[in-house]
Amino acid sequence: MAKFNIKATTKTVDAVAGLVGSVGNVATGLVALAGTAVALYELISAAIAKAKEKNALDEVPEIYSPNYHLKLKAAKRWLKKAGFKVEPIIAQPNVALADCLDLEVVDTNIKPGQKVNPGTRIVVVYVTTKVIEDSRKLFMESQRQKAEIEQKKAEK
Repeated sequence: MAKFNIKATTKTVDAVAGLVGSVGNVATGLVALAGTAVALYELISAAIAKAKEKNALDEVPEIYSPNYHLKLKAAKRWLKKAGFKVEPIIAQPNVALADCLDLEVVDTNIKPGQKVNPGTRIVVVYVTTKVIEDSRKLFMESQRQKAEIEQKKAEK
């Protein structure tokens, strides 16, 4: 039968246990470090996504053109669907508005195609029957003045 040195065996077992314990602590530390790294990655990813979202620009759709006559109600619906805030205002009488239709959109404070932040307030300028009537009066007056000037030139 072999003789065992109890002191040497105990020292060896303690050394092995210490080594296993150290490896276990290292493994636990690595797991904790990996968890921290994953959490940090998620925080950084969320911050980057938020920054991209914040810096994302939306293009203002074309809601008025000489080629078509878009009514105020449709323009408001279109802009709101695109994520913009809408503030309608009535246009001032102008010769150029004499041929418009009632509630037609004629201008905006931000030009179509321009890129702006989501939720930007867009002022939509539209005409009413009163504006159209006053614009036609201005047009008729300008035509009368032109005719008078041409008549005076012809008389000279």
